[in-house]
Amino acid sequence: MDSLLARVRVALRASIGQNAVRPSRSILELGPWHVDFETYTAWLGRRPVHLTPTEYKLLAALVARMGSAVTHRELLRAVWGAESIEQVEYLRICVRQLRCKLEAEPSHPRYLLTVPRVGYRLSADAR
Repeated sequence: MDSLLARVRVALRASIGQNAVRPSRSILELGPWHVDFETYTAWLGRRPVHLTPTEYKLLAALVARMGSAVTHRELLRAVWGAESIEQVEYLRICVRQLRCKLEAEPSHPRYLLTVPRVGYRLSADAR
């Protein structure tokens, strides 16, 4: 039984790694931000910014669909997994944290935009 459980765990880890969202570019330069998805480093201007692994996953999912609205369910599935697709509050909290770290005015975001009743959009051109 232990051997079977170990094999199931390995198969699950492998499948999760294959389904991970990867942005089409390794370095994002957007306004004052610079995010390197390969080295997991981020800067706002010349100041380094600490992003959590969850924040990197969320940002990667938005970068992969830059300019398009990404639904709450798609983001929740990409970042937290299929079992969390109803937990929209997780997403709201993480987006708020990202905005506080990366937006000049988090209450008036220029890049991480809310699409009402749909999800979020990463805008390449600031309004």
